[in-house]
Amino acid sequence: MTVISAPTSAVANEVKPPDVVPLVQTGAVPAQPNITAAPLMPAKAATPPPESSGIGRKDALAVGVAFLAGGLVVFISCYAAAARQVPASWPVR
Repeated sequence: MTVISAPTSAVANEVKPPDVVPLVQTGAVPAQPNITAAPLMPAKAATPPPESSGIGRKDALAVGVAFLAGGLVVFISCYAAAARQVPASWPVR
């Protein structure tokens, strides 16, 4: 098997770049301008007004106490009605 090598004349015809390339100043604008990062939050963030249901803390406390008192009244009345239905023959502890 024989190996065919490239002719030496093809290597001799290559153009070699010069060792030092002079820099030429032009008035061209750079392709990518300097980009600075923008802040994530604006300087003065606008805050929305607080949402209010129109009821204050004291009013909410009064409504909660009224519900608890009403639930307690219903519980005691049901318990008392059930206690009245107990036959007298049941053992009392």
